[in-house]
Amino acid sequence: MLKPLAISALAAAAIVGSGAFFPGVAQTPEEMVETRQDAMETLGDSAKTTAKFIQGEAGTVEDVQAAAADMAEVAPRLPDLFPEGTGQGVDDSDALPAIWENPDDFAERVEAAQAAIADFQPAAESGDPQAIRAAFAVVGQACSGCHDNFRAEDD
Repeated sequence: MLKPLAISALAAAAIVGSGAFFPGVAQTPEEMVETRQDAMETLGDSAKTTAKFIQGEAGTVEDVQAAAADMAEVAPRLPDLFPEGTGQGVDDSDALPAIWENPDDFAERVEAAQAAIADFQPAAESGDPQAIRAAFAVVGQACSGCHDNFRAEDD
């Protein structure tokens, strides 16, 4: 009969081995690009939701709060979404070689995005449109910092 500790260890090994716990584990480069693109789509959709609210076009504070929560869920995964071998030429990746050529600069920009997203969530939770607007502007700047230097322009 297995002891509880042994059962826990086996369960943990199964989760880690499946790649479910750590994005990128046991994924092909093409699968990793898809995982990254899904995460970026979540960030983009959240940004669009927030922008529409700020511009008075659509949405509610609750929509912005949900968008902020989605962003906060993706943010910790950002550094792991760019393993070597997943740049341009892999599937339809827009990741430029500069990511791996300038890893310190890229890491700083990812950290800035993570910090901006972390600050955005409490602003969204406050429900204060001015706080949302100010915090979201910082998120936009952080995202642009990566996209401008590390992502190929869309055709």
